[in-house]
Amino acid sequence: EFTYSLAQQIERGGKRRARRAFAGAERDIAGLNIDRTRLDTILAVRAAFIDAVAADATVDLAQARAASADETSRVVSRRLDAARDPRGAGDSAAAAAADARSDLTRAGIERDAARQQLAILVGLETPNISLVSSWFATPPTGVGDAPSGAADSPDLAILKSAETRADAAVALERAAARQDPTISLGVRNLRETRDTAAVLSVSMPLAFFNRNKGAIARAEAERRQAAYEREAGALALSREIVRARNGLDAAIAEAATLRRDVIPHAESALAGARAGYARGAFTYLEVFSAQTALFDFRAKEVEALRRAHLAKAEFDRLTARLAAPADVKEFQK
Repeated sequence: EFTYSLAQQIERGGKRRARRAFAGAERDIAGLNIDRTRLDTILAVRAAFIDAVAADATVDLAQARAASADETSRVVSRRLDAARDPRGAGDSAAAAAADARSDLTRAGIERDAARQQLAILVGLETPNISLVSSWFATPPTGVGDAPSGAADSPDLAILKSAETRADAAVALERAAARQDPTISLGVRNLRETRDTAAVLSVSMPLAFFNRNKGAIARAEAERRQAAYEREAGALALSREIVRARNGLDAAIAEAATLRRDVIPHAESALAGARAGYARGAFTYLEVFSAQTALFDFRAKEVEALRRAHLAKAEFDRLTARLAAPADVKEFQK
């Protein structure tokens, strides 16, 4: 006897619908992961761009410091020639000038490294680029009490989709516990009598010892875990947004205070110390102290501006507001 038949399993319990729901959740997570990766890439480029521009500002500051130290050293040398200052003042001035030139060399190396990092991220083969940096001197606008925008974050959306996927997994495992009948239709050839008969059969598996309880329990536990992870992720995201907002406000306030109150007084103090030193009313140590304080304050301003721009970029990343910056597109080879 030869039997030729085709069989079709009839799914029960909504298995196909559950599979489609599970696959749809997987698709949504994949798309959200693309969005998150895009935002992370934009943030990395923006941070590298901010670091490169800050490194340029640091080089400019180091050049100004070196020029100021050289000028002070020349003044001290003239006073030494006139026997108006002790030899120690000349040595101190020369050491300060050498230290300023060393800082300038270090700042140049760090600037080259920052440009190399930026060039790698934006796909340039050479770090010899001209950066548009006029925006750096202006602190970013604070966000105040603006809505956090956490609901738009792909990080939170991924956690919500993971919970949806876990729900679909539970439905899929519950559907798998329902046994499916199989219907087959075919023909049977009886070689002995050369007769042909049609064959129709229906079969149903018996599941006395396999009701899929273990898989269902595991899926339900994973669903509870996904719900807890979503709640914890929402709390963590809110904390990160608050941290970035506070860091932005603090950096903006520090930069404003340095520019408005501290640096002008330090510049006035240095000018007064140099004038008094020329008249013989002050010593070189007072000039050196005023000069050091001024450039330290200027360096703090550059760092505060850098932190403010980075905090704003991080806030925009966490709230899904980060877009490709127009200034990054203005690179010139």
